[in-house]
Amino acid sequence: MLIAAIKVVHLALFLLLAAAVLHVFFCGVSGRRGRLLAWSVALCAFELVVLAANHWRCPLTTLAERLGARDGAVASLFLPGWSLRFVFPAFGALFAVGLALVGLRGVRRKLG
Repeated sequence: MLIAAIKVVHLALFLLLAAAVLHVFFCGVSGRRGRLLAWSVALCAFELVVLAANHWRCPLTTLAERLGARDGAVASLFLPGWSLRFVFPAFGALFAVGLALVGLRGVRRKLG
């Protein structure tokens, strides 16, 4: 029961963070800005700190596995197994490109 609850929370956070990364990327490409962009960047930055502090492993995955789950990952619920090792690099790249584009657009706005 507790493992299931952890996995539900983990899945909700995963989907929220995926949406935040995609929003940052969309804003970078489209030039849109706003409070949601700021919240998305802050959420992604917080997640980066948490992951870095835990050796690039989600603490909820580790917790679920300590409680007896065979696999604490939740991305496997809707992604093929072979793709799981690409989740962090793909979302990291989307976030970095989106953030860079947002920054470049901000500098261009101020200069011109």
